[in-house]
Amino acid sequence: MKEISIEKLEEKCVDLLSTTFISLGQYKHEPETTMLLAKKLARDLKRKYSMLNWKAVEIAFEDGINESDSFVNAHTWGKWLNKMKKMVWEGMYNIEMGNNHLITPELKVIFKEQKLLK
Repeated sequence: MKEISIEKLEEKCVDLLSTTFISLGQYKHEPETTMLLAKKLARDLKRKYSMLNWKAVEIAFEDGINESDSFVNAHTWGKWLNKMKKMVWEGMYNIEMGNNHLITPELKVIFKEQKLLK
């Protein structure tokens, strides 16, 4: 997240939230609401989840959609992102300890993007 400007991140968040709303059957959102939520999500990503890359955020939302039927709000995406953050930390620990066989396919994609795995 550190290398993405806040403006570009907000744009990515609008797209991510729009896709998430549709996937969860939440079709009635005003563009202003989506934009405000995107700004909040971008701030959260910069402040609380800056060690995650964009692929990790996308996977967290995909997993969250598949495991949930709730409405998307800051509380919901916080749960999804915290779960991903924990998975990434555990994966990094396993890499450090030489336990690459414990790395899930999702984490392999994330770590290859971050150049932590070859």
